[in-house]
Amino acid sequence: MASSFADAHITLPYGGATEITKEITGRQITTERQQPRMARKTLFGKPDGCSNFFSILVTPIVLCRAGAASTFGPIVWHPGKESVIVKIRMGMVGLVTAVLTATSACGSGGSSPKTEAPSASKDSKISALLPQTVKDAGVIKAASDATYPPMEFLQGGKTLTGFDIDLGNALGQVLGVKIQWTNLSAASIIPGLENGRFDLAMTSAQDTPERRKAFTFVDYLNSGSDLMVTSGNPKKISDFASLCGLKLGVQAGTTQLNDAKATSAKDCSGNPVDIQTFQTNDQANLALNSKRVVAVFAQSATNAYVTSVSKGQYEVVSKPYNPALIGACMSKDSKLVKAVQAGIQKLIDDGTYKTIVDKWNLKSSSVATATVNGA
Repeated sequence: MASSFADAHITLPYGGATEITKEITGRQITTERQQPRMARKTLFGKPDGCSNFFSILVTPIVLCRAGAASTFGPIVWHPGKESVIVKIRMGMVGLVTAVLTATSACGSGGSSPKTEAPSASKDSKISALLPQTVKDAGVIKAASDATYPPMEFLQGGKTLTGFDIDLGNALGQVLGVKIQWTNLSAASIIPGLENGRFDLAMTSAQDTPERRKAFTFVDYLNSGSDLMVTSGNPKKISDFASLCGLKLGVQAGTTQLNDAKATSAKDCSGNPVDIQTFQTNDQANLALNSKRVVAVFAQSATNAYVTSVSKGQYEVVSKPYNPALIGACMSKDSKLVKAVQAGIQKLIDDGTYKTIVDKWNLKSSSVATATVNGA
């Protein structure tokens, strides 16, 4: 009997935390979000012969299924729209059940607290510290990787939100300028700062001695990093020594990646941790959820948020590693540093900072002074 086509219209929150499962004649398909690209894609699946999985990469999702009885038709994504139409060629059964599970614990589309972001007033003395080019433009160009709740993520798949976003917008109000946000991967932010595309980054950036060689930080939080596993801790992970020879998920371009490599070399000599890097922290969490890694190493604040909204799906199992300051990152010779430091200190002094800290449950990471490079 001839095969027929069935359309599954799937709404994907852009940048959101999404895992979609469809049951097709007893086989399971899982989709995971990837970073979107600025071109329309129409791709057809091709067997890759890897572990009996049949995979295709189609922006903004990855589709994987076990077996090869069904054949995919074209999968089309239109940039700027929030849906993907998947045509699936099916046999006699002809039944597609599409289930959309928005798992905020697995990605950036987390829940934003009900509390509105506080507003701040312009301080003319602090605003006067801005370089003339910024005064004339009335804009500070800021970068953030919106895959790291509660620091920065896309609420409902659309709206940039999080602690860094609230603090950055309040800083703009003190300085009397607009903060113009751009969302892109952490690995792409550093080149953007170096070439002048962005004036600063507020993206959970840890202030480290190595980074200070090229950048200047105005610090406003202090947080370590820890290990998160699925509930019940099936591999009995407690620290890096218990991860020797096992797969660990870490976001590329982060301090956590450097720390993971160094700690693995120290604690797992001869049997290193198998570190798997991902473009976003969302993807690392999804890999944990699908058992492609046994743990994720990320900032303590982010893992705490993920576990709090996961309804028991994940747990943190290690003590914090390498507590470090987190701050607004600017180029080494940036003329913005004095204004940014004074503006953040103003927010600390007038209580706006505390309101934002309380909103995102980050009291344990809060600071009393906005320092430059930790001093």
